Amino acid sequence: LVLVEYLEKGALHDLHMGAVSGLSDVQSPEVAEHLIAAFVHLSDHNRRIAIAALLRTEDRTQALQAAIESGAIPSDALTPEERDRLASR
Repeated sequence: LVLVEYLEKGALHDLHMGAVSGLSDVQSPEVAEHLIAAFVHLSDHNRRIAIAALLRTEDRTQALQAAIESGAIPSDALTPEERDRLASR
């Protein structure tokens, strides 16, 4: 996944955005892992895109739930609507 290199800490905001957006369309189990790992250093806007990407498929939703439970992604990073979507899966 070439886009993953643009998720690295210190990359420009626009590169993060392109990588997160691009990865959201990639059908690979690795996508969730990379988005979760990068979450801590993404801007608020890019976090919104990452959460939307993580809510797109059942596998990613499970990874998001696990990340919240482990503390890798704070539960308050999700909007009430996103929390509802997560709970309904």
